[in-house]
Amino acid sequence: MYLSDGIIIAPIDVYKTRRRINRKKILKKAGVYLFLCIISFIYITPFFWILSTSLKSETEIMRVPPTFVPQEWHFENYRLAWQ
Repeated sequence: MYLSDGIIIAPIDVYKTRRRINRKKILKKAGVYLFLCIISFIYITPFFWILSTSLKSETEIMRVPPTFVPQEWHFENYRLAWQ
């Protein structure tokens, strides 16, 4: 298929083939990501709580209301656990 065969190939306008942004599709993806973030937070929170509690003193563990981040880090708790 050469131009000498008499076949004329029309140029394609690249800009007309650009995809339209589909608002419904974007909102659906955002909803899925939001759902996954919430589920991830629910599953990660207990692990964070275990780690933070392992670094607290006994009095800080029993404190009401509880603190999420230890005020003083007690790494000796791990040493005592392995003895």
